[in-house]
Amino acid sequence: MVEYHKFRMALECGNFLDIMKTTQKVFSIFRDRPARIAWYNPPSQICKKVNNLNTTKITVTLKHIVLLLIFTLLSVYIAFLNPHEVEVYLTQSFSLRMPMVILLLGFILVGVIITAIMNWTLKVKSSFGNMKNYFQQKQVEKRELWCREHYEKGENVFAGGNLGKAKVIFNKILEEFPNHVGALNHTGEIARKEGNNDLAMELHLKASKIAPGNLKALKNLAEDYSMTGLFAKEASALEKIRQSEPDSPLILSRIRDSHLKKEDWKNASAIQKRIVSLTRDKKLTEKEQELFSQIIYRNGLAYWEKGQVDSSISEFKKALRTSEKCLPAYITLGDVYLKSGNKKNALKTWEVGLTYTHSPLCLLRIQKTLQEADDLKSLLKIYQAAIKSSNNSVKNTLVLLLGVLYMDKGETEEAIQALETIQPEKSVLHSVLLANAYQQKQDTSNTEKASQSAFSLAKESLLEMVCRECKTPSKEWASHCPQCNAWNSLALTFH
Repeated sequence: MVEYHKFRMALECGNFLDIMKTTQKVFSIFRDRPARIAWYNPPSQICKKVNNLNTTKITVTLKHIVLLLIFTLLSVYIAFLNPHEVEVYLTQSFSLRMPMVILLLGFILVGVIITAIMNWTLKVKSSFGNMKNYFQQKQVEKRELWCREHYEKGENVFAGGNLGKAKVIFNKILEEFPNHVGALNHTGEIARKEGNNDLAMELHLKASKIAPGNLKALKNLAEDYSMTGLFAKEASALEKIRQSEPDSPLILSRIRDSHLKKEDWKNASAIQKRIVSLTRDKKLTEKEQELFSQIIYRNGLAYWEKGQVDSSISEFKKALRTSEKCLPAYITLGDVYLKSGNKKNALKTWEVGLTYTHSPLCLLRIQKTLQEADDLKSLLKIYQAAIKSSNNSVKNTLVLLLGVLYMDKGETEEAIQALETIQPEKSVLHSVLLANAYQQKQDTSNTEKASQSAFSLAKESLLEMVCRECKTPSKEWASHCPQCNAWNSLALTFH
């Protein structure tokens, strides 16, 4: 009460400094009574939640303190201006008399209580909402667990080859989860294996729309397009996969094959070039290089069929630079030169081809051209060089061709000399040619021996068994092929 009178006197006198001092003392009285002003020390539960107060939370607390201080000062100020007590009627017959400041503080307290009740109500509502979300989340997790278990079971059944059971499982998943990409992919694959390509395409197309980056869906879709002959769409689907896996040899091979189906040799050649550059294994590189030369050759052949001679020659040469053993390129390039009137380049091309491939086909081309030019000397020279540089299997064939050439020219002695340089090796043709040469020479004894050898070889080959699967000959019958182990595949064959 003393401080109260001091504050009122300072207020009436207009002494602002005394007003501030008196206000601070009043505030210190309230501050020393924590039971009355509970907001000064926050509850322990709040302290536990905010052990490390950040700057924002400290600012909010200071705001509360400042607001409470303002309300307190305002209440004291109004109380000094209105020193009389106020009579408050609670009912028509019951009333209370209290100072104005108590009334104001009462209103503030009621407001705080109402705010606290509302805040508690919101927290309770939020708790119920969180509880609802929790149960919903549990339900979702339960359905997802069911889906994962069934999908794994379906994959195992599918891998085991039981397509009917796998189809039932995946259809159950799609009933609950219509946009399940994995189930759509597997169901589509089952439909394709059952021959329903349209359904397979529909399912894989849906999967690719749901998950545009799903490579399995795109691969399956490309396979569907391939099965239905939609090669352009197949190439488009494979190109989408290539955007994610630009250096995948498997994807590049699929793209190359799709171009080959469309006979798009140019694009197939570009893709194959990339495949060759990515291949590291030596043997596989040689195989891919050979295929590369074949694709280039087909492109050159397409130019030749269109009458574009220069472009075809350029592609054939490119094929030979890619693979020096590309026999079709040697043969066709020589034919192009010959038809274009360039006999010299044609012979040169076939001679180079003979050197690298040792193929009798190149020699036959050379023989025909030189015979037409009546240049037997050059032809014999080429024959001798080819026989000298060839291995045994090719060498025997070349000797037989040389023997036939000599006999066509009536040079029986030279034919016999050539044919006697090689062993028969169970060749009926060799024995027949040799018998014919001896007969022309009128050598009865050797003619009879050669004829008897040819007859024996023919009889032996007549009783020879050959596997229907791998074409491997066998002297005796067996239940399984000795080479490929095929069942009941050995049968008599005629040569």
